[in-house]
Amino acid sequence: MSLTQNYELRHTAPTQDYAAARSTRVGFEFLMLLGPCMLFGAIPFQWSAGIPVGDFSVSPFHVAALYCFIVFLADLRHVQALMMIVKQTLLTQLSIVGYLFILALSIMWSPNEIVGIAITVKYVLIYMLSLTVAAIIKTRRQQFTISMAYVAIPLSILCFFLNACFVFHLEGQNFPLEVFEGLKTGSLDHLLHHVVNPLLMQTESVEAAEINNIKLVAKNSFAAGLFTLFCVARMAPKIRTKSTIYRMLRIGRFLLLLFFLASILLLGSRMALAAAVFCLVTESIVDSSRGFKGVMRVAFTLALVCTLITVAILSSDDNRLVSGVNEISIGRFEQIGSDSRWNNYKMAVYESQDDIMYGKGVGAYLPDRKRVHNNFLGGAYEAGLFGFLTITAIYVLLWFDALRSLMIRMRIHRRLANAELWSLLVLIMPLAHCLIAGDSGRFTNAEWLCIALFWAFHLDYKADPGPSENELVNRIAKPA
Repeated sequence: MSLTQNYELRHTAPTQDYAAARSTRVGFEFLMLLGPCMLFGAIPFQWSAGIPVGDFSVSPFHVAALYCFIVFLADLRHVQALMMIVKQTLLTQLSIVGYLFILALSIMWSPNEIVGIAITVKYVLIYMLSLTVAAIIKTRRQQFTISMAYVAIPLSILCFFLNACFVFHLEGQNFPLEVFEGLKTGSLDHLLHHVVNPLLMQTESVEAAEINNIKLVAKNSFAAGLFTLFCVARMAPKIRTKSTIYRMLRIGRFLLLLFFLASILLLGSRMALAAAVFCLVTESIVDSSRGFKGVMRVAFTLALVCTLITVAILSSDDNRLVSGVNEISIGRFEQIGSDSRWNNYKMAVYESQDDIMYGKGVGAYLPDRKRVHNNFLGGAYEAGLFGFLTITAIYVLLWFDALRSLMIRMRIHRRLANAELWSLLVLIMPLAHCLIAGDSGRFTNAEWLCIALFWAFHLDYKADPGPSENELVNRIAKPA
């Protein structure tokens, strides 16, 4: 072998090995990211009927949760990330564990022990799932935001649309025609009762279904899930590149964000709508502090919103669209003072007086078979004084963690990246929604995923500051 041939062999062999190792690593990272991406993408399927598989019905959300537990064990970095999360939020984690312990004790005097066990086990699993997802995302944060914004969420909406078509087909109806009919007539009442409700009807609980056979339209929880997806879609970094494909993806994401806002508006969820407006205003303030480009972005956004509202008003006959939006969504803010939930609060306080120390037991309903619709009162009603104290501790410590994260950011003089800003804003949903819509005294699945996003992006910046947004942009736009 000549000297030249020997040099070429020694020069090319490591390169081929490196390429093979890099391809393997990319495939491994894809399998790891698939778990949380599937989980967030399956949020809209929580309140719809499961996908029929033979004689069984499979929930995509449960399948994604199981996959997350499996992939968590496949990478030791996940354990290190989990330990960091627990270390930085130790008091919060202890408060959650304390509430779970008290909840488990209340099973002994629960009106239905089987239902109480099921609720407790479910809550323990969703808490463990949130920690698992936070650890997986923390290990590969940038890849997660890009994958969710441009791949997972669009595929999720497409799959939900196909599932809706299938559900309506089983009932002898056509989903696109029903949507088109509602839009054509400008009747939001038709969209709500003939399009949304048939997809989201579910039994409130096993116990309630056996007694009253009632159904619950989970549109408020569904709107909270859409708000979560809206925030996740906004977390993607701003990449400056001349790629045509990426520009098309950005346009698609922009249309998807408008779709989420329109859906939240039409679903009539006051909390989700108020949270979305608050987050957009906050983002505008942050952008306006970033110089002339930020101010121009704010002006463009406001001009676009005003244009859309003007077109909607002028294109609707007799302003039916506007009156429909006011009746179903915006007008509901005028009903806060006369909302039936105030009666639930009074009834919960009155009924808890005799069992102030221990509560009625996990899974207990109000005498009129309704939920309390407040996490603090719901915790006191089910688990007594200790339940109320532990839930209050969780709430206060989550706020403390969020404020501490901002203070650390200010101390190290680093600007909030896009993902960090929206992973902080997404906390608005669990921390505000629990005050007026905590149906069972606990966070919902989507709200736990919001907390998981916060844990993944906001911890010890001194130990793990991560790359800045400009570094991330250059890394993605010019891959090695």
